This record gives sequence, structure tokens and C-alpha cells, in this order.
Amino acid sequence: MNAQIVYDECINEFDQMDLFHSVINVEDDSIIIKDRNKRLILVNEAAENIFKKKADQLLGKILGDVLPADIVEQLELGDDDILKNTVYSSKAEIINIKTIERSYWSKKYAYKKNESDSICGIIHILKDITNWLFAESTLNHSKEHQSLILKNIPSKIVELDLHGHIINTNQSILGKLPEEVFGSNIYNIISPVHTLYLRKAVEQAVHSGYPEQFEISSIQNKNIRWHSNKIVPIQENGTCKSILLIETDITRQKQAEAKDKRREEILKAYVNALPDTVFVINQKHNIEEILSTCPDYPANPTNKSCEGRSIYNFLPKEHKEKLQKNIRQTLKTGQSRTFEYDIQGSGLWYEARISKVTARDNFGDLVVMVSRDITDMKRNQEILDASYKESEQLLASISSIMIGVDEHDKINRWNSTAEKMFGIAADSVMGKPFLYCGIKWDWSEILTIINNCKEKTEVSHISEKVQYENRKGEDSYIGITIYPVLDKNNEHRGYLLLATDITKRIHMETQLMQAQKLESIGELAAGIAHEINTPTQYVSYNIDYLNDAFTEINHCFNEFMALSENKTINDRNNLQILTDKLCGRLVRLKTHMDDIPTALEESQKGVESIARIVKAMKDFSHPGDKDKVFIDLHEALDNTITVSRNEWKYYCEIIKEYDESLPFVPCLPGELNQVFLNIIVNAAHAIKMKYDEETTTGLIKITTSIEDDTAVIRNQDNGCGIPKSTITKIFDPFFTTKEVGKGTGQGLAISHHVIVEKHKGKIEVDSKSGEGTIFKIFLPFEE
Repeated sequence: MNAQIVYDECINEFDQMDLFHSVINVEDDSIIIKDRNKRLILVNEAAENIFKKKADQLLGKILGDVLPADIVEQLELGDDDILKNTVYSSKAEIINIKTIERSYWSKKYAYKKNESDSICGIIHILKDITNWLFAESTLNHSKEHQSLILKNIPSKIVELDLHGHIINTNQSILGKLPEEVFGSNIYNIISPVHTLYLRKAVEQAVHSGYPEQFEISSIQNKNIRWHSNKIVPIQENGTCKSILLIETDITRQKQAEAKDKRREEILKAYVNALPDTVFVINQKHNIEEILSTCPDYPANPTNKSCEGRSIYNFLPKEHKEKLQKNIRQTLKTGQSRTFEYDIQGSGLWYEARISKVTARDNFGDLVVMVSRDITDMKRNQEILDASYKESEQLLASISSIMIGVDEHDKINRWNSTAEKMFGIAADSVMGKPFLYCGIKWDWSEILTIINNCKEKTEVSHISEKVQYENRKGEDSYIGITIYPVLDKNNEHRGYLLLATDITKRIHMETQLMQAQKLESIGELAAGIAHEINTPTQYVSYNIDYLNDAFTEINHCFNEFMALSENKTINDRNNLQILTDKLCGRLVRLKTHMDDIPTALEESQKGVESIARIVKAMKDFSHPGDKDKVFIDLHEALDNTITVSRNEWKYYCEIIKEYDESLPFVPCLPGELNQVFLNIIVNAAHAIKMKYDEETTTGLIKITTSIEDDTAVIRNQDNGCGIPKSTITKIFDPFFTTKEVGKGTGQGLAISHHVIVEKHKGKIEVDSKSGEGTIFKIFLPFEE
């Protein structure tokens, strides 16, 4: 029997069955009918999706012919029990068909032709529940997600019945876990004050059907905490069944509101304290509000008199166009703008600063205009400009060189004197590094001075004498003063170099020094002549003696020669006379032979003494070199002592105590000799004044030593000393205590200048009137 015959028979049989008609008409369900041999005899259209084949391709086949084994196993589960007549229908099962990724609710029934007949086959109904299972899964996931959200939401959510009993809550209440408070009355848990507010809100929400809300504070751990309570009625069919209490901690919000309020009060106080008139202007250029008013502002605008009026009513008409332009530009670009305007005839000036306030609502952007009285500032600016102009004119009139350098070592000032002296135009050096400005001088020395100026915060650093080449190519000298420019934090912001050409002064000082030397030599000339005359006299006496001795020796020699050549003398008496005469000459010759060495020695000492005095005078009076040279201080002192000998030898004795370990010292020899002479001569004069009428002689003690890398020359005398009233003036030019015509007052002034300015040393004096004076000179070993 083929499948078509079986199908036709079944159809004929089913036409007689009411059950067949009711099953076959079920919508969307898949219906599969198999005979006792599990062959397919009916497959509706919905079931074709399971097999992915048409019904006519399936009739007469078993499931194993058209489906995978694992699916067949699911679809045939329970078939044997039904066919064996052990059960009438199978249990409802859920099966998953992977090939089509669908899930089905499966139910099987046995069918018979009559109640008494045996089972003819199986009716298998499959209901597609894929979407239902997905919806159930989604719902379960949604519930889990909702539960997770409720547990982690910062607000506390409590569901209450109408009597206040807790139905559900997502958080603990006053330290009690949710499971511990279910069924409890919330009014018995919260504070009395909270209860009062909550009861009232619940009554109003139940009565109105709309949510109610209130805020309440409490003390927790000695701190104030704020909470917002929202009461939401839950209604069913227009009747309130329960209450939803949503409590949110708003402490931070309250704190922020308090801070904002305080800031607002501070800002308001600040604005009120400003000496300004502050307008708030809308896009139509009308005044919305006046935040503050300057008492002196024209028309004295207030909120009451100005609200809604045009801003142009409160500004001079001649400035209307300028204000319109600035307001429009500020609204367009958002950039703040500033302009100044004056009130004609009043002498008052104002500065208007316009800023945009971007709107955060639908009312449009605003402009804030702050109008400040700048009359005093304008007047001060005019004074400052005039002062600046006057200062510039003053600086331009300064005859000194002025060069300004900023903190980046760039030139920012170069006056006309600098142009004239260096032959360099200002335009060619402005903004350039100072090192490359083109001045021809010893840059190593200048940079050393500048670096010292940068490292220190002294007002100035001075270099007395700097050699440079002027615009004519000639060697010249300038004195430099460098002033560091410091800001208010005492930070270096550059320096100002002031310089004066001192070439003429240097030449004059040199001439003055030499003249002073010559003056000193002139004053010592008589003494020096006497010192030279004494050895000259005994040299002259010895020469006269030697001349006489030589004449007599010569006569004696001639007589002996005559006697030796005369061979005719026979007279014995004549021979005796001649012999006696020669013997007398020989006796005198012997005396001369004893005295001549002494005369020669004395003459040699006299010549050496003269040579020493002449050499001392030569060394002392020589102008010297322009640059320092290393010299022997002891030799310089000895030369000075020799030259000045006639000034002191009658009144005092000089004792020398030299430190033989003293090295050579860098000095200007000629000028230093003048210093030594001034001090020794002054000491001799002081001793003469004290001991002039006495037979006692004075004492000058000259010592040398080394102290802290410095050579020290100490000149001590026991003369009359210097009164306290005048000791502070001894280094002043033209100051002297000597009689008129006896001193010029230049000696010690020049000495101080030479030691301090030219040798970078120092000179000190200590004196007691009637006891004596000590001069100490300190000379550094390094240049």
C-alpha cells in the first residue's frame, strides 16, 4: 500500500471524527499525525517549517528519514507508551529544535476510530513558544536588573500600606535590615518630628491623589543631615492602595545651596562696595537691573527709575554710537570690550567695561556694563606722562653715557652721549645683546663687573677706570657705575650702566701726582743736596790728598831715575846728600802707601752713597707705568727712607722690621713711593714739633707683615699725634694742620686715593694726641 492510499484512507476516517476537525483548525500550531508504524500521514502548513519541506514530500515517511537523530529523539519521546495503549496522552514537554532555532510546547494524543477500537495512530500538537520564552527570560532579567537598581539607588524607597506598615524597602531603616522591618509600623521607627511631617504628607497625598514632598533635618554623629521625603500614592481603579515613600539624602545639596547663598551675599557685598555703577542690559539695550551705583554718577540711576529704560538715557548722546557698537560686538563675539567717555562740562571721565552673560534659559543673553570713575586716574596719568616726558628730557640732557640692559642682556636704552663717545648709533644696537654692541674695551673686566652686579643686590657697582677706544680710535678712560634693576620681589630685571669720560681727569691726576712728587723733591732738595754734599766733600778731600801724594811720588820716582842714570858722581859727599834726600822721600812715600788705600776706600764709599741717593731719587721721581707691576715693598721703603733722610735724621731714628717672607706685590711703584714719603715726612714733622726744644730724639718704626692674603705696612711714630677733632678730616683734600705755606693738604688725600681707589686696598690711622700716630696700609696680593 503506498502513502497516498494510506493518506486517503485516513482522511476518509477523519472526516467522520469531530476531534480531527477541531485539531486541524487550531491556528499557528504545528500538527503532525502518524500511524501505528510512525509514518507521517498528515502535516499541516505550520509543521512544514519544522521539516523545511512541503507536506506532500513528507507523507508516508518516518521522522528519521527527514530530520536529524537528536530532533527525532525529542519528537518521538512517549510515542511507544501511547501506541501500547498505556497512556492516552503524553505529558506536555518543551523541546528545542536547533535547526530552526525555535522552541515548542509538545503534546501528543492517541486517536481511535471508535471508542472500542484499538489505537490507530498519534496526533502530535507543537505550539511555538519561542517568543514567549524570550519574553519570560527578558522579564526575569528585568526583575533582577530592577532589583539590583533598587538596591544600589542612593534614595531609600519604602512601600507602606495606608496605616504606615512597611510592605517593602530597598535599604535598611535607621540601621535595621529590610527583613527586620517588614510589617513594622514606620511611625514607631522614625523620630516624632519626622512622624508628624510624614503623617501630614500621607494624608494630603491620599486625599488629593497627587505626590507630596517635604524636607527634614536630623543630627547624625554630631553632624546635621538633610533629607527630602516624597510621598507618592499608588492607586488601583481610582483608589489609593498603598504609599511609596522616597527619601533622598540632600545634605550635599543643602551645603552647596548654603555656599552658593554665601557666595551670592559676598558677591552682592563686593558689588555694593565697588566704586562703580553696574548695569545689566538685555539684547534690546534696555536696563534689566542696576547692581550698584556710584554716588557721583550723573542722574544717580536706581532700579526703580531705570528698569526697562534704554541705557542710552544715562550716557552722553555723543557717545551713543560708540556704546551701541561695543554692545553689539560683545553680544556677537562674546569678547569683553572697554572704552572711555567723558561728561562734557563736568571734567569727569568714566571707563565702561562690557561683558557678555550667556543665557541658560529662554530669556536671551545679557550684557553687564561696569562704569568706573577714572577722573583721578586720568589726571594721574597726565601727571605721569608729563613726569615721564620730563624724565626723558632730563635723561637726554645727562652728559654721562647711559646704557640700559634688560634681564635678557638686550639693550633697551642708548643715549646720545653713548652715541657720541663710542661712535655707535642707537638704532644699530637697540634690542641687540650688550656683548655684541661693538664697544672696544676689555670685555672680560666689564663682564666681571656685570656678573657681580647680577649676583648681588647692592644699589651700584663701580669701576673707577676702564680703558676704551673712542670714536677717533684713541685710547681713553671712563668711570663706570652699574645700577642693578630689581623688581618688587628683589629679582634681577636688568641693569643701568652710567659712565663718564675721565680721560682728562686721569691725565690731570697723573700730572698732579708728578707735580706733587716734584714738589716733595723740591722741598727735600736742600736736604738731598746736603746728603750728597757730605760724601762729595770727603771724596774731594781724598782726591786732593791723592793728587799731592801722587805728585810727591812722581818727584821721588824722577829723582831715583836721575840717580840711576847719573854714573859720573864721584864726590862722596854729594852722594851722601842725595842718598839722605831720597831716604826722606821714601819715608814719606811709606806714609802715603799706608794712607792711600784708606783714602780710596773712603772715596768709594762716598761715591756709592751718592749713587744710592741718586738711584733713590730716580726711582722715587719716575712717573711709573700705567699698569701695576710686581715690586719689592722693602726696596721701595728703603728708597723712600733714603730720599727723605735729611727730613728725619736730626730729630729721630728709623727702625725697620721687615717680614722677609713678604712676596712681591702688584703696585703702581711711583704712586706708592709718594704715599710712603708723605707718611714718613709727616711722622718726622710730628716728631720735630714734639721734640724741637729737647735733646731727646724721636722714633719711627716701619714694619711689614702678611694678614689674610694682604701685605700690611705699619708706620708708627712717637710724635705729637693728631687731635680727635681733626682725625676724621685728614684724608679730605686741602685739609692741613700745618702753618700757611708749610702744607697744601694734598698729601694724605692723594695717599688715600692711591691706596683705596687705585690699589683696591685700605689705609687706617690710629692716633693719640701727645703720644704718637700709627698708619696702616693694606695692599692685596691679587690685582
